[in-house]
Amino acid sequence: MADEKQKFKDAISAKNIPILTLDNKWHKLFTQAEKSKEMEALAKEVNELVARQGKITTELKDLKKLKSKLMDDIVVNKNVTQVGENKKAEKIVKESKRLIEEI
Repeated sequence: MADEKQKFKDAISAKNIPILTLDNKWHKLFTQAEKSKEMEALAKEVNELVARQGKITTELKDLKKLKSKLMDDIVVNKNVTQVGENKKAEKIVKESKRLIEEI
């Protein structure tokens, strides 16, 4: 039984299967019959999780952009500090490094 489950997981892992509650066919199934309360609750939970996933994905993209900007600031200001004594550039480098470690 465990082998069958693993084979099934392996078979569908490479496929792009739409989330059922977002598929129009799902809604067409229930035009004549009602969904059970349990189905409605589970569908609501899935939709909330999908929304949360979207929000997290957006936050991750924003963090990657911020990290890239901070890395650019470090590179630019590190060059300035190597050329001469520039306290402002050193401060920017330290602060950028600290923020990257927090991310």
